Amino acid sequence: MEQSNDIADDPSGAFDDSQAAAVFNRIYIRWKIALDLARSMRDLPTNVLDLDALLMRIPALPAYIPKDLKTIEGFSTWVNESTPDCYLRKRIDPTQTLYLRMPNYIKCSLSFETSFQVWRASANNGLALLFLAWAYILNASLAERQGLQLQHQPTSTPFSSQRRISLAYATKQEANWWRTILTPGMFCPKSGGIPPWTVMLKDVCSLEIAGVSNSASRSLKLPSALTAASYVARLCVAYNLGDQSSAAFAAALCLPYFMTLSLTTNAFKACLESVVWEPDIPCNLGGAVLRAANQVLGPILRAQNYELLAKDLSNTKAAPLWLGCATGGIVQSFFDLESHGSYFRNDNTVSRADIWRLRRDCSDAYPHGENYRQAPLHPWPPFGVIRFKDIDIELQSHLKCAHHWQYQSWTWLLPNPITDKGYVGFCQPQSPMPSPMVTSNNNPGKEELEAMSQISRHLTERIFFGCPYQVEKGFTNTVVPQCWYSHGSPESQSQGQPNFEAISKWIDGVISG
Repeated sequence: MEQSNDIADDPSGAFDDSQAAAVFNRIYIRWKIALDLARSMRDLPTNVLDLDALLMRIPALPAYIPKDLKTIEGFSTWVNESTPDCYLRKRIDPTQTLYLRMPNYIKCSLSFETSFQVWRASANNGLALLFLAWAYILNASLAERQGLQLQHQPTSTPFSSQRRISLAYATKQEANWWRTILTPGMFCPKSGGIPPWTVMLKDVCSLEIAGVSNSASRSLKLPSALTAASYVARLCVAYNLGDQSSAAFAAALCLPYFMTLSLTTNAFKACLESVVWEPDIPCNLGGAVLRAANQVLGPILRAQNYELLAKDLSNTKAAPLWLGCATGGIVQSFFDLESHGSYFRNDNTVSRADIWRLRRDCSDAYPHGENYRQAPLHPWPPFGVIRFKDIDIELQSHLKCAHHWQYQSWTWLLPNPITDKGYVGFCQPQSPMPSPMVTSNNNPGKEELEAMSQISRHLTERIFFGCPYQVEKGFTNTVVPQCWYSHGSPESQSQGQPNFEAISKWIDGVISG
């Protein structure tokens, strides 16, 4: 059978057009309702700016970090608080790396964009100034933990302007700092690389702080992170900026995320998918979700109407950070979900998604268990079920369990490891889809169906290629990664090309078995 770079044939209906059309209509209605609601909003809803609960999910950085470290690693520990008969009580997730230095900085300029020009009922808009201030504070806090000191590296001399901000309430030191914040350039340690929240300010649109000379700002001793935060609070009170500070903080917090997205195409695609994915839709129907969301969100993005986009996304779990487009501790993948009951189904099968999660839970029971601990890059669950007789022996004692993992702690891997218990567990998302009784007249045509099918095939390939050890051959063996790759061994997978004939045969076996 001749194969292309996609799963060419679909004799068993894995990419069935009728299923895809039904999902498309359901998701299109869900996003259309959200858009209609967004257009009726005068202001952003309050939940978009509720950062407190979200930040509780992020472990605090250690108070002291060796100054020569460019990265810091850590891992999370979880405990099984349900299924008392289950011997599996603790799970340690793979080590994650946080980059303390970046290969480059983010260039930015003050903008004349119409989005967010008017903020609620406030007569003043300080978003740009507050964003720059929070970027400084985040970098200053990291520098202090590493025993370093920031310095301002100007790229040009501030010029006189008619657009001036008066800080009559401020101390001389405070006004000088705000003047420096608006001076083109960036804040960095004298040596040691570029911290994650570094902004290279290029253009301030002729905006300046009144009453502060250039020489005064150049001779400024930069304030600590805590002192700078107090300056931000005083500015918000003086100009009645309300919750603009929360929005600016969310945007500044996401700067390292933007850098990651600019460096990694796959990370960018995964980010976009994590916005619109639905927990109960498998990868072979993911294209219908993405195309439906694109029909609603695409015109907003092309029009650069970011305020409407933020309102439209305000119903998502990560709403507080969609202003800056980042997540932390949010359910982003089927790997983060839990079964609400026994894994074993009435038809003597277990869903493939549950099997993958169980293998992660029981990874220590396998000779190469580390291969099961890494979450797939994409959020979509694998489709299909596995029969009882074909399930790994290592998992069969857990099939009547319902593991409920509760976050216990985060451990920073320093010379003297530090455990942080301030992080809370994941929230189980409720599918935001409308009732199945809601129908849409926006039935996809032939070209749309073909586009959905191609995307779904691509998602399916990427998910299974990224987790070759998870794949069973038909329903006769347990883990046989060789069935996916023409070179036949796990060690040669990075060099080998996918065996697309084996992929099609496997899909046929999965569905027909």
